Amino acid sequence: MVQTTSSSTLLPKDVRRVYANVLKFNDHHRLTTYNITNRCNLRCEGCFFYEGDKMSSLRDDRTVDQWRDFFAREKARGIVVCDIAGGEPALNRDRLRLAAEYFEHGIIYSNGIIPIPPDIRFKIHVSLWGDEASDLDVRGAPILRKAIENYRNDPRAVVVYTFNHFNIEHVFDVAQQVHDAGIQLSFNHFSATEQYNAKLSGVVEAKRSKTFKISTPEDNLRLTPEDLIRVRDVCSELMLRYPQTVVYSETINEAVNRPEGVFTVDPQTGEAIDCWSLNAKQNDGGYRNYQTDFSVGRCCLPNTDCSECRVYVVMYGKLIFGTQQALLKDGRLLTQDERAAREALRDPEELVRWLDVVDTWLALSVVGYERQRIYFRKGHEPKSIGSVEQGKPFDEEQREIA
Repeated sequence: MVQTTSSSTLLPKDVRRVYANVLKFNDHHRLTTYNITNRCNLRCEGCFFYEGDKMSSLRDDRTVDQWRDFFAREKARGIVVCDIAGGEPALNRDRLRLAAEYFEHGIIYSNGIIPIPPDIRFKIHVSLWGDEASDLDVRGAPILRKAIENYRNDPRAVVVYTFNHFNIEHVFDVAQQVHDAGIQLSFNHFSATEQYNAKLSGVVEAKRSKTFKISTPEDNLRLTPEDLIRVRDVCSELMLRYPQTVVYSETINEAVNRPEGVFTVDPQTGEAIDCWSLNAKQNDGGYRNYQTDFSVGRCCLPNTDCSECRVYVVMYGKLIFGTQQALLKDGRLLTQDERAAREALRDPEELVRWLDVVDTWLALSVVGYERQRIYFRKGHEPKSIGSVEQGKPFDEEQREIA
């Protein structure tokens, strides 16, 4: 293993292989989000969809034929990957099946309560916010056990654990259950909406509602700087403890947990000037965020406060599309070999970190994609573990890599 002078450990013998794998999905930057329903069977505290009026208030009355024509036009526009969100997409299987007719790859963002039929071969990101007790408090229903049983040993499923101020330590028990069920695990951060923050600050009246049940200015879901440091270390620990289960990037882990924030926000508009979805070129093949009435939202999560946004999908987009322009031409990966790419970047570690992010995202978005980790935080390499308290021990291939 080659040591660098920075805070990482590189595995150069695997870089070429990962780069070759990434190039196979060279058109996956052509993605768009489709909010296919305003309905949901939960009301979560601080929900990015309902705690605000920029998404849930829009019409949801398009017919099956209108959705079919819409998806056909989107495919003709050059879209390759569909992100299916809402509301709860599982409540509208007809629209899910229509999307599957037109797009080979996609992600469905679901709470996991209603199983999505196996013939829909998209990745399914199952959102969990803690154990069953915290689910009941924050989401209004005990979700954990039902979601795990619905997707046990399902290669489409990834449990996405959303950290908030109350549930950081609960993740260890959840990770063990998810691991035992043969489901992949990844991570997200609670990101407050503008309306949620306005209620906490007193700018608007903090009336109790289904999406504002327990929060107070002194005690709420927002992650503190100390929380973020703890989340970073917990994620690193879980990546080592469950190497076959956790699908996450140390590059993302470091970037998203910066206490000072992730995005540069324009003080005049309150919007991030370096958010890839907010500033995407909405041309043919370009990213758009469609609402249920087929209108286009300002970004992938229009209600979210840009100053606090740490949403995992946005973070992957920022690091893939926003910071590695030396590897991109007209939004596509360059086909040069590893050495040429390194020379273009003038920093081999930058290439490795970028590949780590892309490789991780493909594992999260493509059913059957095989990921190979090539970046580890200094002191968090697999060989540094004395024992594995839970989960499977490292296999022989991992020992050789370490």
